[in-house]
Amino acid sequence: MENKIEDLKKLGYSPVWVYSAMPNEDDPDHAHQYDTHLFILEGEISIKMNGKVVILKPGDKIDIPREKVHAGKAGAAGCKYIVAEKH
Repeated sequence: MENKIEDLKKLGYSPVWVYSAMPNEDDPDHAHQYDTHLFILEGEISIKMNGKVVILKPGDKIDIPREKVHAGKAGAAGCKYIVAEKH
């Protein structure tokens, strides 16, 4: 995990941190003023973007472009993932 965080920082992402979502935690439609990269460590999360829902599991990743409206919902066991922002 530390290597992944350092790799993302070398690619210009900052800040980079680990987030633990509670079981079934819901993050309704929103957008950010920066690019976001998620890398799933444990559990699963569904991400809704562009009218589609993608379920991410450990080892999966997703890039969310700045100002792109998206939503997320953690699975029944929650989800632990790396969040990286590029401003």
